[in-house]
Amino acid sequence: MPSDAFSLKQLGPADFDEFALLLTQLMGDIPLAIGPQGRGIYEGLINHGGTSLWGLFSGPTLCSTATLHLMPNLTHAGRPYGLIENVITERAYRGQGLGRRVMDHALETAWAANAYKVMLMTNTTARAQGFYKKLGFSDTQKDGMIIRRTPTRKPS
Repeated sequence: MPSDAFSLKQLGPADFDEFALLLTQLMGDIPLAIGPQGRGIYEGLINHGGTSLWGLFSGPTLCSTATLHLMPNLTHAGRPYGLIENVITERAYRGQGLGRRVMDHALETAWAANAYKVMLMTNTTARAQGFYKKLGFSDTQKDGMIIRRTPTRKPS
């Protein structure tokens, strides 16, 4: 499918069901907040200052998404930093450059906000790491560490 067949937009309240469907592909057997509770959390997320969810659509179908959080910061002369989460491309649409398009847009948004850096964490598969390295992300500048109170998902 040609890349112009997809429209990029910031997600809104009407996109909850499509976004939740994509999240199930990312999270596997890790439970999601669904129903009215999930919708309320989602609406809080899309209305949260400094947070934006971007999606590529083919008609009404959400095909790829990324979430950008811009965080206030006192270092680097008060410039914010970005954190990207929930980068997902619907399985049927993978390999068409859609993930790259939503990531490029998230990065452009961060740079336009004068962010001094953008960070993300990814699973340890070579495929995922290779995707982010092609976008210019480095795994040699700092080590990411994590502590959890819930189980981790199994990489797909």
